[in-house]
Amino acid sequence: MTSENGTLKYTIDFPRGNAVRIEDGQLVVSGWAFVPGAKTESIEISYGKRTFDAEFGAERSDVGAAFPKSGDTSLYSGFAAKIPFGSVSVFRRFSLTLKVRTESGLEEIRLCPVGRKRILKEKIKANFFYRKLKEFWKDFRTPNQEKMQIRAWKCRHDFTLDPLAFGVKSDVWKAQREAAFPKNIKFSILVPLYNTPKVFLREMIGSVLFQTYQNWELCLADGSDSEHDYVQKICEKIAKEDNRIKYKKLEKNGGISENTNECIKMATGDYISLFDHDDLLHPSALFETMKAICEKDADFVYTDEATFESPVLHKIIHTNFKPDFAPDYFHTNNYICHFSSFKKSLLDKIGGFNSATNGAQDFDLFLRLSEQTSKIVHVPKCLYYWRASPASTAGGSGAKPYTTDAGKLALESHIKRCNINAEVSKGRVPNTYKIDYQIKGNPIVSILIPNYEHWQTLKKCVDSIKEKST
Repeated sequence: MTSENGTLKYTIDFPRGNAVRIEDGQLVVSGWAFVPGAKTESIEISYGKRTFDAEFGAERSDVGAAFPKSGDTSLYSGFAAKIPFGSVSVFRRFSLTLKVRTESGLEEIRLCPVGRKRILKEKIKANFFYRKLKEFWKDFRTPNQEKMQIRAWKCRHDFTLDPLAFGVKSDVWKAQREAAFPKNIKFSILVPLYNTPKVFLREMIGSVLFQTYQNWELCLADGSDSEHDYVQKICEKIAKEDNRIKYKKLEKNGGISENTNECIKMATGDYISLFDHDDLLHPSALFETMKAICEKDADFVYTDEATFESPVLHKIIHTNFKPDFAPDYFHTNNYICHFSSFKKSLLDKIGGFNSATNGAQDFDLFLRLSEQTSKIVHVPKCLYYWRASPASTAGGSGAKPYTTDAGKLALESHIKRCNINAEVSKGRVPNTYKIDYQIKGNPIVSILIPNYEHWQTLKKCVDSIKEKST
């Protein structure tokens, strides 16, 4: 979209159509804007007689790809402004003015991104009496037994994300808690801690306490600095109340691999489960893992996962639905990731985490585990919630290029151990890899082409093989 003079290029992401974002009582106006060939000095949003400064310069790779000739001007064209929602009137047309000041002058355009009805609807939802009425109606509709269970969940350790937040109702939660399995397996959940924010820490531990499968221990190795001593206080308090929680304050922060190795020293379970300090487990994560172990005799189990925009659990921004274990595909990227559980006896056999592969330590460990067992089972359910926040790495891997180098080292070591004659190179996307295998001899490749009557299609296929095969 461009203004009348044809120089300002922009798009409004929010608000637009039915898409409206309200954060802390403020209406978020966000998108991208730039003037080709001119450096942006400021961006403002005007509503009525008031003007609001926007934060600008956010990276927009999609815009950079669409306007490659504009370079950094388009790449860092993202902006966001906030308007107090209380000042927005429903009695007049909702219109905004976008003002972009550059070194060459001021560009502005009048916008009407959303209708009055949508603003009215958001006003009603934000109203105090409406919220209270909604809470009353929810309580009125909720059976007494379930209400009591919810209150019990919320009273325990101040954990606010009860199983109902994940869509697990109390009857399902109770049925899974009471389920009997033919094996008695204990899971050791390893969590290396480092300066974990209070809310993240409580929610992480709470998601373990609310597991429907109860035979577990939580091993916490804390490398936090003195400015974050609250981590120790919270963990020690909860560990006194639940003896399944083990806590150790480390003398120094040894990095992700060494800290996790300290967790391993605390573990006494039959299976090891890996868990990041700011993420969340679905209440059925261990239950479904246990099912896979019992039904398929699995040595190594992994699940699907979802990434959510913190702090709202239901703002899912990405889902990772994974394939079953495929070694060749796994060699190109660590798609297994979270939530993973494996036999402790296998871990004892291969050793712990290797600090030389920090940044890709999980990939290195999984490669070594895959050398020891073929009983690797995938549970096709999203049972792990990866938090996307400024304190988390879930936002993307491109910001830490060393992780790709660490993964390449892990893969090269794996290929060498397996006596495979091949070369590893980095893929085009961060944390992906390409393996060039050395072909032994001159083996025949058999190509199967199912076909019936469509000779033109068959001829085209055969001709392409003749022309393009090396």
